[in-house]
Amino acid sequence: MEGTPYEGREEDTSVSSRVPSFADAVMFPDGVASWLAAHEPGPETGALLGVLDPERLTHAGRVDLLVAVRRQQAWFAATEAGLLASISAHAAELSPVPELAFEAAEADVSCALQIPPRTAGFALDHAVTLVHRIPTTHRLLLEGRTTLRHAMTLVGAITNISDDRIASQVEDAVLGKVGHQTPTQFTGTVRRAVAKFNPKTDAQAHEDAVKERRVARFAHDDGMAAIWAYLPADAADAVMVAVNAVADQSKAQAPGDGRTADQRRADAFLNIALRALNDPGLPKAHGLRPSVHVTVSATTLLGLDELPGDLDGYGPIPAALARRIAADPTGTWRRLITDPLSGTLLDRGRSTYTPPRDLTEHVITRDRTCAFPTCTRPARRCDLDHRIPYPTGCTSACNLNALCRRHHRLKHQLGWNITHRDTHGNYHWSTPTGHHYQSITPPLSDPDPPPEKPPDTEANT
Repeated sequence: MEGTPYEGREEDTSVSSRVPSFADAVMFPDGVASWLAAHEPGPETGALLGVLDPERLTHAGRVDLLVAVRRQQAWFAATEAGLLASISAHAAELSPVPELAFEAAEADVSCALQIPPRTAGFALDHAVTLVHRIPTTHRLLLEGRTTLRHAMTLVGAITNISDDRIASQVEDAVLGKVGHQTPTQFTGTVRRAVAKFNPKTDAQAHEDAVKERRVARFAHDDGMAAIWAYLPADAADAVMVAVNAVADQSKAQAPGDGRTADQRRADAFLNIALRALNDPGLPKAHGLRPSVHVTVSATTLLGLDELPGDLDGYGPIPAALARRIAADPTGTWRRLITDPLSGTLLDRGRSTYTPPRDLTEHVITRDRTCAFPTCTRPARRCDLDHRIPYPTGCTSACNLNALCRRHHRLKHQLGWNITHRDTHGNYHWSTPTGHHYQSITPPLSDPDPPPEKPPDTEANT
């Protein structure tokens, strides 16, 4: 390797070549900071980092300490990657079925680190790539000679290369520059190496890109959100042609409405989606047609106050928007009306369309999402599971909960168990390893606290 991220400064002779002691950190803080910045991170250096007080360092000492902290972060990241790779390597112990074994490992990591299941899956895959496919990069991370961002840039590129020989060629070609490039500069270096050692035809590149197509929604402030789509060029053109055609149609029908071209296109995009959503031929889950839930206080709905509503999957929205959505007659949006003091559900808006089975509707409305601790899949797209298996357990609201198909399998095939549902509506889970986790059920609304009583003026006189 042609260098390291830190080449040091003139040696501080206040600390010898031995590992400094806690006393050294107090007496010679600058010397210890300089030593830490130039030596490999690990348990001993981590302990010393906690002793140094930045306020007792010179400016040069604080720069040294900053470098040392970054190197220690790299060591922790490499240590975590090694642990995740080991969990993945031993996943077969959790189930003889490879797919279920990975799901079990993913669930353990998801709950232990409080990260979404999909993120946990990525973390396991990336750790395996880093530790086993590009081990030199993993070693440099352990030594604090590169950063996690640099390493993950290379991991992302290697993940798409199936040939280990080519992966090694790419790694060897770029590591000589990792110590002197920012993550952005290093990204360019990695891309050039991939293009050199793993060239693709235009057709192959396009085919790989098409596999990554997706649509996502991102919440913004002020009751707004953004829809982002990654599509093949011809598909994107088709979407825009449709949006422009509907926007032009609305302009012809109401030439003086005052909307800008962008506003008409945005409204046209929504109208296309609403037409699809109101198609009676769409598949129904649990007998429920696809719809969006909006929660609003009864007093807000009556115009007596301005408590914010809650849009399923988005969060708080202004009271005026919640009232408008709740009044929609099409059934596209489904109103959930709550008591402003207790948050108790008063009405589920069944008048907007033919009601399905009442119990199914109640459980889906109550749970809102999958009952697994880190899962956010909407309850309407989940299975309804008997917590205590039927017929031992009855088919009732207290024994039913929403579980997505993956976490349904986790419970029935891999030994995870919902032990109980507490008085707050939260689910408690136990795992085959003996760990316990709580799944917090999202509230339908945040109830208003009761008004404070006025001071007792007579008692004070």
